[in-house]
Amino acid sequence: MSREREDKSEAGKPAMRSHRQVVFAAAFLAAVVVFGPSQDAGAAWPPWAKDEGVPDTVYPDVACSVDWLRSNLTSRNVVIVDARVVRSYAEGHIPGAISVPADGLPIVEREGDIAGLSDAFGEAGVGGRGTIVCYGDETYSDVAGLVFWALEVSGAGKVMLLDGGYEHWVSTGGSVETTARALPSTPWAAVEAAGFLGSSEYVESVYGVTGVEIVDARSKSSWEGPVDDPRSGPDDRVGHIPHSLQFDFGEFVGNDGLLFPPEECREVFSFLGPRQSSRVNLQDEFVVHGDGSPDNGAAGYCFLRRAGIARVKYFPAGWTGWVSDESHPVVRFIGGDELKILVEQEQGWPWSDSPMEAFVFLDVRHPGDHSKGHIPGSVVLSSRLIADSLDVYMGRYWPGADRTTMPFVSYCYGPTCIRSRYTSTDAARAGFLDVQRFYGGMLEWRQVSGRIAK
Repeated sequence: MSREREDKSEAGKPAMRSHRQVVFAAAFLAAVVVFGPSQDAGAAWPPWAKDEGVPDTVYPDVACSVDWLRSNLTSRNVVIVDARVVRSYAEGHIPGAISVPADGLPIVEREGDIAGLSDAFGEAGVGGRGTIVCYGDETYSDVAGLVFWALEVSGAGKVMLLDGGYEHWVSTGGSVETTARALPSTPWAAVEAAGFLGSSEYVESVYGVTGVEIVDARSKSSWEGPVDDPRSGPDDRVGHIPHSLQFDFGEFVGNDGLLFPPEECREVFSFLGPRQSSRVNLQDEFVVHGDGSPDNGAAGYCFLRRAGIARVKYFPAGWTGWVSDESHPVVRFIGGDELKILVEQEQGWPWSDSPMEAFVFLDVRHPGDHSKGHIPGSVVLSSRLIADSLDVYMGRYWPGADRTTMPFVSYCYGPTCIRSRYTSTDAARAGFLDVQRFYGGMLEWRQVSGRIAK
């Protein structure tokens, strides 16, 4: 039937169409009365109503341009803090800036240490009132980020990071002075904001917990660990905190050294996740860290605040502090070549498929896929059963194993499978300290011509 004929045919049945619409509407309302609205707690009802569950994004004013600073350079309500080392400050600084080097701040590991920061700022003449602008050599500055965070966790009301830092100030014609400035000491007037601090104890309690993401600001290679290095072992302590995600905060900074707009930064960060189809929830809490303060994790904290991430903490002890405690578990990636050497050493000719003795070795894929082909020496245990069944499997295949020294290795299908990530976290929670994740899975195993057992 042509479109014209169809329209004419329908036009000749106005009464029938109206009757059908009435019947449909009545049925729809009856369904609502009987069954109620959608059972999805996160969905708004009626469908066209605004979803009140997700708050509007607020972008805090935590960064300023060099133009803004020029126009407020002599304001009594603005304190400029140079976070660089004393020598750099002496060689030249923004007029009126006082020196509060990041490397001279007290170490903060837990809530009780924050008072030391407040005292240090008070002695430097920073009382926590007004607007405090801190800067380093550039935008992505570990020292400026650390001072920014230290001021916020101490309770300062208005802290801003100078976008572009000292280098951009100079390159745009900003005046420079070498005369040291000092402010009279003053009592710290603000109330501590301990909610911005992530201690080692806190990180240990929340890794892998739904609603919290630990973000590692170190390089990807540092986060992964030395892949394919057979010399690595529990004493090397390389890799990352269990369940953490790696992110390069340099992606927030353009080639000109200036920050992208906060909305763009938020969009970039929204792609973070263990795989493309499993992204983080921006309403979650994010705990950021680097190697150990001062580090680029502090700048990441500032950048996330600017990007409208409402719940952010900084873990100042960082990776160095985490691994210094030998009771903390570590996860690292193991490559196909390294794993192949380990498997062949124990499952060598004549080829066998008995459980590995040197380390716990789990295939966390579906049992049916394991039976079709798996890495020799691996025992199948679906990832969703790890938390409840690991102790049983340990007693069956690795009785008497010391979890503080025996490595734990798991694998799944390949890079797009994240089961080994959750398995690694469960293993860490179960007391294993040397947790290794064969990220490439069966896909990489075939690429390195590893033997397949059935």
